[in-house]
Amino acid sequence: MMTRRFLTLAGTAAAFALAPGLTATGASADGWSNPDAIVSEVESYLQGIRSLRATFIQQTDRGGYAEGEFYLDRPGRMRIEYEDAPDLIIANGTFITYYDLELGQRSDQFLSSSLAGFIAREQISLSGDVTVRDVSTEFDVIRIDVVQTEEPSAGELSLVFDRDPIELKGWLVHDAQGVTTEITLEDLETDISLSSSLFQTPERFR
Repeated sequence: MMTRRFLTLAGTAAAFALAPGLTATGASADGWSNPDAIVSEVESYLQGIRSLRATFIQQTDRGGYAEGEFYLDRPGRMRIEYEDAPDLIIANGTFITYYDLELGQRSDQFLSSSLAGFIAREQISLSGDVTVRDVSTEFDVIRIDVVQTEEPSAGELSLVFDRDPIELKGWLVHDAQGVTTEITLEDLETDISLSSSLFQTPERFR
């Protein structure tokens, strides 16, 4: 459960590569019809974020619901904290660790090998790790659908941004089991000072 929750939230952290057949749908007459330009604009926006804090609401089409806090301090540091749940995820620059605070269990993996590695990088480049399948622009919203380049059947991630100005609003994950999970970000703040203690190992695990 903890791994699924993390992949749902941190799926934003994938890297992107333009697919040969990339198209833009729902484009208006103001130049949105160029998917390369849209992806470049989103890339610049993400690259410009040095730190981030937001609350999130997570819902699934199977009735699941959760809330929590999301923190990002580039390069390399991230915290995903669920309310009313024992799950905690912390990236410290080298590893990303999944903690079950109730059971006292943890699982580590290299940050560079996780989906979270993308958004936490020093340099964000929308190429190399995944493939952009589609870019759509409707109702002043940008949506970019991506899959892992080497494993496209593993699921699809749809990033959602407000258009003017560009701001990350959330994402949807369609996993290999057919479950769709929607993350909505609220009260998003960027380029703020975050305490280093947010990204330290919880005391009971030291």
